[in-house]
Amino acid sequence: MEYVLKAENLVLHHGERPVLTQASFALEKGEFCYLIGRTGSGKTTLLRALYADLVPSSGTLSVVDMPVTADMGLADMATLRRKLGIVFQDFQLLPDRSVQDNLLFVLKATGWADKAKMATRMHQVLAEVGLTSVADKMPYQLSGGEQQRICIARALLNEPRLLLADEPTGSLDPEIGFAILELFRLINRRGTAVLMATHNHEFLRQSPARILQCADGALKDSQREDIVFIR
Repeated sequence: MEYVLKAENLVLHHGERPVLTQASFALEKGEFCYLIGRTGSGKTTLLRALYADLVPSSGTLSVVDMPVTADMGLADMATLRRKLGIVFQDFQLLPDRSVQDNLLFVLKATGWADKAKMATRMHQVLAEVGLTSVADKMPYQLSGGEQQRICIARALLNEPRLLLADEPTGSLDPEIGFAILELFRLINRRGTAVLMATHNHEFLRQSPARILQCADGALKDSQREDIVFIR
């Protein structure tokens, strides 16, 4: 069995407050999984731990074969994040740069140097999200759904083994949100593992998959127990 992340007896704090205790789970290569829970239940805290923005208080955590620990150096954090794709709710595109320059900025920042290879990769990811025609546009010229697709393209640049998404459809209309979900499912079918935090339980009903639920300091797993969510 090949895992892209594995947590055992994980304890996470938000400030002084413990938000997850004794959480144990693993995500296999190429797996799709939802992450649900009420606001403040620990979803974002867990995702932050997965990309080493905070470290576990105790327990063990390995993400794309790298341990996330308190003594993890900046170089190791950078290496870990190059192996991940991360998509946020609020897009976080650079507003003063075109789509093309947003993507090239990330490529340069992650060690790419060959201009021809960078241009090729940029066009590849734009094709993957169905937006090859917008490379020269500015973010403000795009709809919310288009901006989120560009964020997904940005997350795919370094061919991540694991894609983390923190409420990626939270600010989008429902119809557009479902289109973004279908894009994530397509990316997953091509072999990238996806962990997607969402409040939209209609996704879980119409496109079912494994569910992790943060609730009352615990992490429930639909592979081990029944998960109750709003239908």
